[in-house]
Amino acid sequence: MKETINSKWSVRELQRQRDSLLYERLTLSADKEKILFQYT
Repeated sequence: MKETINSKWSVRELQRQRDSLLYERLTLSADKEKILFQYT
């Protein structure tokens, strides 16, 4: 929930992230920038 708010994801983007499990990797990762860079 926090990542959704912080990243200002739309409903469509949240669904895409959920399907790819990105939100889970972001939650578990110490290096969020590295993970986000892979998906931009």
